[in-house]
Amino acid sequence: MTVYITQVQLKQLYDYWLSVSNKMRWSCPFVLPPWLESWWQVFGGHSREYLLSGCSQGEMVGLAPLKRNSSTVSFMGDADTCDYQDFITLKGAETAFINTLLDHFEQEGIKRVELRHLRPESVVLQYMLPIAISRGYSVKSSPEAVTSEIYLPSSWNEYLGMIGRKQRHEVRRKLRRLSEVGNFDYFLSNGSDSVNHLIQDFLHLFNQNGGKKAAFMTYENACFFKLLSAKFGRYGLMRFGCLNVNSHQVAMIMVFDYNNTIYLYNSAYHPSWRHVSAGLVSKAMGIKEAIGLNRSKWEFLKGEEKYKRHLGGQEVKLYSMEIKIN
Repeated sequence: MTVYITQVQLKQLYDYWLSVSNKMRWSCPFVLPPWLESWWQVFGGHSREYLLSGCSQGEMVGLAPLKRNSSTVSFMGDADTCDYQDFITLKGAETAFINTLLDHFEQEGIKRVELRHLRPESVVLQYMLPIAISRGYSVKSSPEAVTSEIYLPSSWNEYLGMIGRKQRHEVRRKLRRLSEVGNFDYFLSNGSDSVNHLIQDFLHLFNQNGGKKAAFMTYENACFFKLLSAKFGRYGLMRFGCLNVNSHQVAMIMVFDYNNTIYLYNSAYHPSWRHVSAGLVSKAMGIKEAIGLNRSKWEFLKGEEKYKRHLGGQEVKLYSMEIKIN
């Protein structure tokens, strides 16, 4: 297979992604055009856009969503906002695309490739890593973080059975305790709902937390969250889980609904409801809603928080990879 590398613009990616003939694997929300465009609009000012497309016989077979700083390339993203990323490829074209991409790097004077937060099954680790080693490049790869996930059963009771006796008791106890302090309800917003007021509610609640959460939500990050919700909401891929007690909003989760998976991107709760574990309850109820939607998987995403294990999350290591091109 002969592959040709060309640089493309962010706006062009929507045509490839939305094309009915598109057969490439867009593996997670963090490689989709709405994500890349949102990130670039807010955080891209210190880098050069470097989106590289691989085509063969007029068909796109690979895409490397990168940014460039001098002779170094890395994913269009950062460790604070992106949980993991990868290249987008057509099945069967991975080797040809990676070899041509590395040839292109050599021709363009790229000396260093730094790719962070890679799942074990990623195209980068499965194909680029061994190809780079075979070329004699200096290659380093090591685990740097974890993500957590649950393969969802068909019912809530099956899920409770999966997490073990102790944690099952804890979830039920927390739900009972919450019901004792007031009337509570929970809903996971419809993918077609307007997300404009929901993201405002979420950011308001987020800032009530204080501490690290409030410090994280800088003006730039708030702008990024608003862009994400607007762009993903346009395609029905953004949902908000809302926990209300006595008609007061006490906790929310912000999730992506993509590829039959619910991705828990962030969460917030009012500190005055900490005593009834409102934050954890909102996540448990989100899992229940995901099961009701017949989703196959729930991803807690990056981080080693204990509650993820308590709710049944299984850890998956994330890796970094660095290539020095001779």
